[in-house]
Amino acid sequence: MTGAPVKTTHRRVNMMREPVPMTRRPVRMKQCSVKTTGWPVTMTGWRVEMTHRPVTETRHSIDFDRVQRRQPPWAATTAEEHRVSDSQVDVCPRSQTMRSMSIATKTGDDGSTALMFGHRVSKADPRVNSYGVVDEVSTALGMVRAFGEDPVLAGEIFAIQKELVILMGELAVDPAHRGRYREKGFEFVSAGMVDRLTGVIDDLEKNHKISFKHWATPGATRESALLEVARTVCRRAERAVVSLADSGSEVNPEVIRYLNRLSDLCWLWARFSETKSGVAD
Repeated sequence: MTGAPVKTTHRRVNMMREPVPMTRRPVRMKQCSVKTTGWPVTMTGWRVEMTHRPVTETRHSIDFDRVQRRQPPWAATTAEEHRVSDSQVDVCPRSQTMRSMSIATKTGDDGSTALMFGHRVSKADPRVNSYGVVDEVSTALGMVRAFGEDPVLAGEIFAIQKELVILMGELAVDPAHRGRYREKGFEFVSAGMVDRLTGVIDDLEKNHKISFKHWATPGATRESALLEVARTVCRRAERAVVSLADSGSEVNPEVIRYLNRLSDLCWLWARFSETKSGVAD
């Protein structure tokens, strides 16, 4: 620091025995504790009050709520370690004791996975394969949304991705548990969802000048190419669900109709993208 020397003051930090020398901006650190409910999480926090001197007596305080007092891993044992610089005040770091659930459950290391309500099957089970490919469809559509150029199209795709979550959830239920699934308030793919996609197709065909003459070759534009990827993955998902139904498993027919309509829509969107860019075949 430059200029006139600053008088060093001493403040006592709560829960400490030794005085803490401070410079220019005295800082008083206090414990703060608020009861938390819901998550089994332990966090560490402090309330720090800073007084700017000698310019004004205005007090600025920072409160960190919903924290439970624990001895922080950075707690020092000497006053020197608790010296707070004039340019930096470190408050409320995350506790190293915070607990969180790992994505690696290790329960699938034997090649099995759980359907809804805990029923375990092989990862090669046709039902698992069917909703797994639908997950790929959502990912491919996410690529269109991320790298596409039409915000209206991005909004439509986002709505479809939300509906695909409903579709995947339904496929992940063992037929014996469908009643229980419904009682829990979960949705099933409905004819209304299929009709909504049909309405988008009808609008594109009637109100937009989409030109195509023959079999389209993917790659005319980035957006149309990504839509073609989504279309082909959607067709594969449709085949997987039909195969599941052919194996004798109960499948909602609206699921097959939805995937069939979605693949048609992706093809039409690709042609629409090419027409807007002036490169339609």
